[in-house]
Amino acid sequence: MGYSWYLNFSAGSRIFVQGGIYDKFLDHFTEQTCAIEVGDPFLPHTYEEPQVSKTQFQRSMEYITSGRNDGATVHLGGKQILQERPLS
Repeated sequence: MGYSWYLNFSAGSRIFVQGGIYDKFLDHFTEQTCAIEVGDPFLPHTYEEPQVSKTQFQRSMEYITSGRNDGATVHLGGKQILQERPLS
């Protein structure tokens, strides 16, 4: 993973984990991911912004569906997060 001028160049769709530490890694990764707040990108405590377009959202959902069809288990999320109010 490389960073350059605040840009993250990583392939976030896959993580390869050594078999011997898989369960411990999955527990820790799930715990850390639960702490990420999705929402308004202008708020200082928000880490993950909403999808920028319907196309991007649909592509993300297709990745999840494809993984499930291939036998993957979704441990967290896997569905649309509904906001109380739409972002302006």
